Amino acid sequence: MKDDVTPATKGDLRELERALKRDLVYRSELQEMETRILRHFDLTVEKIRHDLLGVNRDELEVMKDRQENHEQRITTLERSTGLVTN
Repeated sequence: MKDDVTPATKGDLRELERALKRDLVYRSELQEMETRILRHFDLTVEKIRHDLLGVNRDELEVMKDRQENHEQRITTLERSTGLVTN
């Protein structure tokens, strides 16, 4: 490695240019990879969110069905035991 007072040669400048180009390509590849990862992450989060909304909706429907069946069973029992007429 040359010290700071030695002038740069054309070869040194070409090597620096190649190193800078490699760095730019590397940074570009990293940015593309980051974009793909973020897109995949967003898609995954949206899929999980959609699935959870569906599960929540299904659970509410099951709870409503149970409540309706429960009320119907109580009414049937009340009528059969004579606690309620009609």
